[in-house]
Amino acid sequence: PAVRTSYKMLRTRLLQRMTANNWRHLAVTSATQGDGKTVTAINLALSLAGDVNHEICLVDLDLRRSSIADYLGLKIENGVSDILARGVRLADAILKTPYERLTVLPNLPPEAHSSELLSSPEMRILTEKLAVGGHRIIIYDMPPILAADDMLAFESFVDSTLFVAAEGKTSRTEVVKACELLEGANLIGTVLNRTDEKTASYY
Repeated sequence: PAVRTSYKMLRTRLLQRMTANNWRHLAVTSATQGDGKTVTAINLALSLAGDVNHEICLVDLDLRRSSIADYLGLKIENGVSDILARGVRLADAILKTPYERLTVLPNLPPEAHSSELLSSPEMRILTEKLAVGGHRIIIYDMPPILAADDMLAFESFVDSTLFVAAEGKTSRTEVVKACELLEGANLIGTVLNRTDEKTASYY
């Protein structure tokens, strides 16, 4: 299928750049809600997990509108906010999936003080724990950058950022504003979700 092919191409390009720079942590964000960033993060994680050389962890850091577990049909007992705010162990929150080499760290209730959690010392400790293991890549599904300051609060913890835009929806003005805010991040590329073809293109 065209969608699978598109994500394989995206996977190859990202792996080339991440391997060359020894990057392990990838944030996925967009300008506004509804641009397809979560679906892109999930499909990218699945595609990366198809590479036998890498273990992938997909982390739901859209703490106000968490949806990854619902998308994947996973039952949750604990999540990211429980680790950061309530001292739950990572081992008690991370989930195995039906997909080999892919684990998910979900989130449960919406968090009103999400940016404070994402910039906390506990968050730094969590990212370090997630990176244990030489072949692990961690993908973080972030909130839209124009909707909250969460991405800005978190960007120092990641090596690279992937920006998602939706053809026919994301305006040029929104893209420009988002890219200005992402100026301090390592913008590894942009994914354009083509709504008419149901595929994604990488730039």
